[in-house]
Amino acid sequence: MVPDIINLINGASGFYKNDVENNIKYIKMNLDYLYGGANNFSVYIQTQAYVAYSWYVYSVSDWRLSLQNVNNINPSWSYLIVKQYRTTQPPFPSYTYFKIQDMGPGITQDNMLTIYRTINSYEPYESVCSCNTDSVIQIGNALISTFNQRWNTVCDASGVTQTIAHTANGLWGTFRPKNCYYTLFVSPIDN
Repeated sequence: MVPDIINLINGASGFYKNDVENNIKYIKMNLDYLYGGANNFSVYIQTQAYVAYSWYVYSVSDWRLSLQNVNNINPSWSYLIVKQYRTTQPPFPSYTYFKIQDMGPGITQDNMLTIYRTINSYEPYESVCSCNTDSVIQIGNALISTFNQRWNTVCDASGVTQTIAHTANGLWGTFRPKNCYYTLFVSPIDN
């Protein structure tokens, strides 16, 4: 499967060059068609080489793939591809494309303050963001506990993450209350 995914990545860049949004949509659409089955894929692209990052995401049977140095046209881009559960009950949550400084309609002022407080509680005090893995897991678990929903948490040190994911209740966005950038979204699940 990895060679096929690398071919999809290079095909997307062949068609769409450095248009990140269309690259992500092309890769996701094809992965869902070829390998999705009852589930679907979230695709993350980081547009800078060697960015410090860490993630805590829900996946089907721990199906996650991280790739770098595979794009011939955009060699600095790296990828996180995650096969995630998809709800089978209406209303069906939408696929959402978002990047740094985007927030979903479900992020109220209270939600945002809770997210900021949570990040501030667990992100270590550093002069430069390291995307500490333990910190990212603690942030994810705290959000899950607070909101009683499945939050996916991806940290990146430079603010270069863009994603397309199956989101629920408009609860998605990117946040930077301290040094690190966080891409967060709630995964839909069947009840």
